[in-house]
Formats: sequence, C-alpha cells, structure tokens
Amino acid sequence: MPSLLPSERRVALSLSQDDFQRFFLTQIGGAGEICPIFEHLDGVCFFMKDREGRFVAIGAGPRQEFNHDDKALIGCTDYDLYPEHIADRIREDDHHVMENDRPLLNIVELLVNPRLQTPGWYVTNKFPLHDRAAHVIGIAGTVQPLEKRRKLLLSGTRLDETLDYIEEHFAETIAVDTLARIAAMSVRALRRSFQEALGMSPHDFILRTRLMKACAALTQSQKRATEIAVDCGFYDQSAFAQQFRQIIGKTPLEYRRRYAAMLATRHQP
Repeated sequence: MPSLLPSERRVALSLSQDDFQRFFLTQIGGAGEICPIFEHLDGVCFFMKDREGRFVAIGAGPRQEFNHDDKALIGCTDYDLYPEHIADRIREDDHHVMENDRPLLNIVELLVNPRLQTPGWYVTNKFPLHDRAAHVIGIAGTVQPLEKRRKLLLSGTRLDETLDYIEEHFAETIAVDTLARIAAMSVRALRRSFQEALGMSPHDFILRTRLMKACAALTQSQKRATEIAVDCGFYDQSAFAQQFRQIIGKTPLEYRRRYAAMLATRHQP
C-alpha cells in the first residue's frame, strides 16, 4: 500500500475523525462517484432526490429491479412512475424525513413496478441529505426486495413461519389466532410484532399479498376477474374491485389492459 506524502500525512494527523471525514467527503466529485458502488450490491436500488422530489441520481439497481433507464429518470418524480395514491404515500415519507431531519428505516411497502406493472414487496430506507451549511436539501435512500432483506428484518420476531403460511394459504380464510399459534405468541403480541417489523397489521399484509397474487393472475391468465377474485381469497367481487383500485391504483380490468398494452409496445419492431 503506498504511503501518504508528508503534506497528506500532516493534514490527516491534524484533523479530528469528524473533520477528517468531512474533509474527504467534500472532495468527492458528486453522485457519479457514489452511484456505481450500488450497482454491485445485490438487489439494492439507490436513489437521491431534491426537496421537490425530483430524482437527482439513481443507481443501476433500479434498472435491473424496476427496468428503468436511469438517465431518463433524472428530473422525474414519483408521480411520473407510480399511481397517484402510491406517489402521495412516498412523498409523505419524504417530507417526514426532511422536516424532522431524521431517517425512516425499514419501510415495508407494496410497490408496482412502473414499467412492468407488476407489484412486489420492498423494503425502503430514507435518509436526509444536507448541504455544507447543514440545511436539508433532499433525501437519499435504498430500495430492496423484501425477500433479500427478510432475514434481517424479521430477526428475533418469530414471524418467518407466519409469512410462509400466508404465502401458501393466501386464498383461504386466515384467522389471526392461527397465525399467533404458528408464531407461538398471543394475538396481541403477534399484531404488535407485525406492526413493529412490517409497519402494518396481519390483515393488511394478507390483503396486499392477495392483491399481489391477483395482479399476477390478471397478467398471466385469461381468467375473468370474478374467478381471479375467488382464487385469491376474495368472496365479494365489489370489495375486491374497490380494494384493488385503492391499493394498486387501477381497476382489475384497467390493470390487465395496461399490462397488455405495455407488452404490445415492447414487442413492436
């Protein structure tokens, strides 16, 4: 390893740890020096946004996970990518981070892939970004599929088997006390564990899992929406359509048509 030049060594020895770190970081040429690092972290999508929610930088991870073109995203906002109700929720979290100058960690959310139109579970972390005067000027964060983060996220919670059970039995009636027995805890403790680890109740997780399965069925089969509703555990068609629109942002038929149109566009010469 090459040794420091005398002038470099004098600077390093004269600075405190905080000042040394700050001194080095001010020399970095910008996001272009940082983003490529995230391209080599398995399944981790990195992003930076300004206070208005415009993407300033984005790593290659989102291109692989979300099929984005990172250059085309610069200057765009979440409203250019997601249904309005999902973008509203994302911006609410962004504002919380910026106004409180504190990170939000391990946000478990169901996101719809903007280009493929397929939903999935993801874990998001958001941190405030500061200028040299310590003013918050935006946020930086990471998005990672839940499966890649699950072991760490659920460590010590005894929820692993309950999530597996929901995955296998989503089309059936799932009682909370059944999940509690699987986790060997009380119903109250189970609900608290779900809220602390996943940010939602067991009922909400089951509902979103069923909707995710319904999305897959709408795009991968020719079944009618009424059949898919029953196959995915919904026994009230109107409730299925209402909940689908509320969480996915479209009706089941609109979702199917949008996906078909997207495929047709991609297969054009």
